[in-house]
Amino acid sequence: MSGLVRVLVGLPLAVSSILIGLALATQMVAAEFKYPREFGAGVFDVGPVRVYAPWAFVGWYGRFQPRYPQPFDLAGLVGLVVAVGPVMLVGLVTGRSQRAPKAFGREAWADVDDVRIA
Repeated sequence: MSGLVRVLVGLPLAVSSILIGLALATQMVAAEFKYPREFGAGVFDVGPVRVYAPWAFVGWYGRFQPRYPQPFDLAGLVGLVVAVGPVMLVGLVTGRSQRAPKAFGREAWADVDDVRIA
């Protein structure tokens, strides 16, 4: 797989998985605290569930994590696994498609027969 194809596949996957991981962490913390007004108005409501912007978790973590470490750390860990997992999977899959390494050592040098053939 060429470098351009890796970028074209990997970049959108990385961005979307990071956003999904942040959204999951945000909603986990919001649900744990039952959508308090200190978290803000949110983007919209779906019945009793308030949906926040995915990146809201980052600000909440800085403000509230020292007082409530367990819910924030758990949500951060889950969000990190969701964000990094697909990116690592693509890296493993595309890493196997590389060509064999170039010769090194004695095999890297041409001998008389190689010069004649060339």
